[in-house]
Amino acid sequence: MSRAGASIVTVTLVAASAVGLALAAEAPATIEFTRVHAPTERLSDVPLGAGRHVPMPAAEFEAAVSRLAGGGTGMPHLLAIAARYEAAIDERGVLAGRLAFDIAAPTLPVGSLPLGAIDVRSGTVRSGDGVGEAVLFGLPDGGIAMRTPGPGTYGCDFSCPAAAGAERRLPLLPSLATSVVLRLPAESRPVVVGTARTLIVPAPADPAEDGRVTWRVEIGAGTDAVIRIVPRDEELPRLAVWAAVTIRGRQAEVTAAVRPSLPWAPGTLTLTKDAALRVTAVRIGGLEAPVWRETEDGLAIDLPPELAGSELPIHVSGVAPIAAAAPATLPTLRPAAARWGGGGLALDVESAFVVEATALDESCVVAPAVAGRWPLPEQAAASAARLFFEQQSARGSVAVTLQPRVPRFESARVTTVELSSGTVLGRAACDVRVVAGAAFTIRADVLPGWFIDSVEVGEWDD
Repeated sequence: MSRAGASIVTVTLVAASAVGLALAAEAPATIEFTRVHAPTERLSDVPLGAGRHVPMPAAEFEAAVSRLAGGGTGMPHLLAIAARYEAAIDERGVLAGRLAFDIAAPTLPVGSLPLGAIDVRSGTVRSGDGVGEAVLFGLPDGGIAMRTPGPGTYGCDFSCPAAAGAERRLPLLPSLATSVVLRLPAESRPVVVGTARTLIVPAPADPAEDGRVTWRVEIGAGTDAVIRIVPRDEELPRLAVWAAVTIRGRQAEVTAAVRPSLPWAPGTLTLTKDAALRVTAVRIGGLEAPVWRETEDGLAIDLPPELAGSELPIHVSGVAPIAAAAPATLPTLRPAAARWGGGGLALDVESAFVVEATALDESCVVAPAVAGRWPLPEQAAASAARLFFEQQSARGSVAVTLQPRVPRFESARVTTVELSSGTVLGRAACDVRVVAGAAFTIRADVLPGWFIDSVEVGEWDD
């Protein structure tokens, strides 16, 4: 995607992979771009918006970026065009199999590809020069890399070491597209951790005679994907809901962050909510907005496949009417009692109102120092009244009574009386101060026979 404004290189689409380039015309001294990795045949699926897409081979693009950056580049490794894994858990309980990946052009600026922390043997390379043995070497982080001096198809046998009782994990090499076929015991299932988009499909057939189920996992472009093998009936994560409630006028604006105690599992997330709360948006950082719908008693969110295996919070926004001069329960979201994992809320009230009273049900007030450790959603600057409440259970609720903020005055008066033959003259000096709230007009009654002869404004108190 591009906003053309600087010329890096004239490009044509000649390779099996391409990358999008975005340039900022308003800042010619700085070239801004967004990489969009896609196979050649999928370029038409890339959403352009108002930008322009400049396709070019990924290796050439990285070389151009490296030259402009004085030898540096934002991508540590060139992505393989495609990677294919086939693996199963053998009689030893070890996840083992075969992987193959394609390189379409010489890797720039490095001639190797990291395979992750796996045990590798029998590395091969098939290129225009024939079939040969691939070079494998260790990395400082304990992983394995394969030398990729040129275009070709590289492959090897692998196994994933795991301590007894530890979770099995399969790190995936950086690739534009990865396909994984896994044969797992019926009581296990795969979960993908990472930022790449993922599709996990179990085979429709019943388990084979050996009790194994075949899973197919399709993963988009990424450099950090890892497959976890977890129990099929793995405990669902507990959910903590941290909410920020802001009262403006007669409306409460709510933003809640739902955070899991364990990585998300595929499926639908169901939350209960106050009947008056109307959800306006559901967001997940770095991902497209998920599909959601309000139900009779709450909110249902279809978790996107790429969320599975991560612990990203889900942010829900909504609005609700709020009453003044009467107790009003602050609207919020709640998980089921069995999945409740804590929570709390921060209350901001605009300066036109004052909190007269609170009523707490399975909740308590906490100090700002305690609430400072909460992962609350981002809020605007603190308003006139800011309170923090910690919920003690999934049923925890907070009700507040709001009153319009009324200014409070304090007055002091000194009266003198002068007596002379046939005349009595009284003088009164009144000092009026606003000690709470704000006042722009002062009205007062003056008794008959008295009149105001001067008004002086004293110094303002900060």
